[in-house]
Amino acid sequence: MNLIAEGVDPGSVDRLLAGCSAGRGGALLVTGPMACGKTTALRAIAANAGERGFSVLTASCAHAERELPFGVMAQLLRAGGFPADLLPSGCPGQPAADAPETGEAAIVRRGDRLCAKLIEAAAREPILVVVDDLRHADLASAICLAQLIRRVARSAITVVVGDNLTLRPSYPPLRAELLHRPEVGHLEVEPLPPEVLGGILAQRFGGELQDRCVTDFGKVSGGNPVLLQALIDDYAECGDVRDEGYGRAFLSCLYRNEPIALATVRALAVLDTDVSDAELARVAGTEPALVTQALRAVNEAGLMHSGSFRHESARRSVLDEMPSGLRADLHRRAAELLHDTGAPVVTVGRHLMNAGAVDAPWSRDVLLEAADLASIAGNAGAAAELLERALSSCAPHERSAVEAKLAETEWRLDPATAARHLGPLIDAAGAGDLAVSESVSVVRQLLWRGRVNEAEDLLARLRETPGIDDELYLVDQWLTCTYPGLARRGVRPPADRG
Repeated sequence: MNLIAEGVDPGSVDRLLAGCSAGRGGALLVTGPMACGKTTALRAIAANAGERGFSVLTASCAHAERELPFGVMAQLLRAGGFPADLLPSGCPGQPAADAPETGEAAIVRRGDRLCAKLIEAAAREPILVVVDDLRHADLASAICLAQLIRRVARSAITVVVGDNLTLRPSYPPLRAELLHRPEVGHLEVEPLPPEVLGGILAQRFGGELQDRCVTDFGKVSGGNPVLLQALIDDYAECGDVRDEGYGRAFLSCLYRNEPIALATVRALAVLDTDVSDAELARVAGTEPALVTQALRAVNEAGLMHSGSFRHESARRSVLDEMPSGLRADLHRRAAELLHDTGAPVVTVGRHLMNAGAVDAPWSRDVLLEAADLASIAGNAGAAAELLERALSSCAPHERSAVEAKLAETEWRLDPATAARHLGPLIDAAGAGDLAVSESVSVVRQLLWRGRVNEAEDLLARLRETPGIDDELYLVDQWLTCTYPGLARRGVRPPADRG
């Protein structure tokens, strides 16, 4: 493991551990964006200490375990072989009992005893305490760790913790303790700079890569070590970015961090357009301040650039892994947001097509308008899909007109498909629920299928309708050329009538 490559100065680590061996304990805060090497650096420091004869106590915090009292301290004590009864009954590793005391005064008393035991053990051999993702520590453990950090200066104990300062901690006083105590060192791990990235690529591929390729690797990886490794593997495998490589690596980076980061990126993947943080929060279902924090975190980690995906593979992977119900719900929220902000109906319609049930009264009109635009653009397939969705959300009295449009559109694509609508449309035309043009379309479809008698009956009902002679004149002209037996004779053009 090359600590310099991880942004950690080996000399400072050596001095810290040497001082601890001499009875001068200390603390080190390793910070940096998500998935940029903090955990790897902590493991390397732990391995270094183990080689020096330290007793190494390690713990990893997790968002899901924030409410587990003394959970982090239990991990540390187990790693050091300390007796479980140092923790209250009911804590992790202890027999089931009543819930442990979690009042701050009780925690402080317990923490004082734990610190005394650790300092006593450190008199026999130096101790390195390593805690990763500190911001997720449960309250009781965070208070105990703050107590320990205040006591290590005159002991053979060194505390090394990893954290992301962009994200909110579970216990802010502990972060303040780490940032402001003079005896606490601070090392920052960052995304790989271009010169380091270029060196890694040159070592892996030799002279195969041009400068432009190195630049492309930097743009797509953002200097994030996890994404860079996935890109290197993808390039070696097939010469291109793969969803099963880069895409999965992107997801793994998200899953290792706060739920808000995942929720924010999912909302971005569904929206696929620029919106404000407040608008993005509305789709993600959270607070704007949390979205701003999450965007900053993913940008700093190199996962995204100014809130945009660095490669479409990442966006596809986020969409593909999303549960279908959640994805539909996000599309519904996106449609509502974009409708309220005046986005083009085509954009809103696309989200409605992927949403679950949308009860808003405007949704049908948006789908119909988007279908009209698709028809004008010559995209009958898209128009049919939009009309099908509009039909499913219609009130009973609206169905006939929408179904007539759908039948006409499907007729242009595949007359056989449109046949399923004829029965309801014949009934609607007979009841006078269709416009003249819609009824005429039904007549044409019936004639094409050889159902001449039904077409003739429908024509007879239309001809009894007052005030539509001008529209029927064109129908008779068409019938004269196609079905002469059904055309009326001697009908004058509209201009010749008095």
